[in-house]
Amino acid sequence: MYKRNDGLTEDNRLQNRFTSYLCRSVHNRRIDYFRGKEKPLRIEIMLEDMDYLVTEEQDRILQFAEYDALRQALKEIKEQERYILLARVIEEKSFSQIAGETGLSYKGAAAAYYRTLERLRKLLGGGRRGF
Repeated sequence: MYKRNDGLTEDNRLQNRFTSYLCRSVHNRRIDYFRGKEKPLRIEIMLEDMDYLVTEEQDRILQFAEYDALRQALKEIKEQERYILLARVIEEKSFSQIAGETGLSYKGAAAAYYRTLERLRKLLGGGRRGF
């Protein structure tokens, strides 16, 4: 018959900590899963809402010109830099996740991200912070 873990012995305390760790891990993974499912929907809705914000023809022309400049600047950076930038900005991945996917360290992924931002600022002709 099942005997409840009272936590009095070292083994029982260790088992309690491990069980707690496992429950928290499953809970966090479940939240990450649902956030991942929700994220593409949020991006699609945001893109649809942007169409309503642009009403005048001149605004549309400026918008396309900015997109073309950004698209050209993204073509000029390396593939890994582009992946790191888009994973961080679009997919909202952490530097730890990006580092695991690219084989870099946490600091290496963060440094590559910020270097890429600076390079894009220079390519787009903007010297201001807060890209």
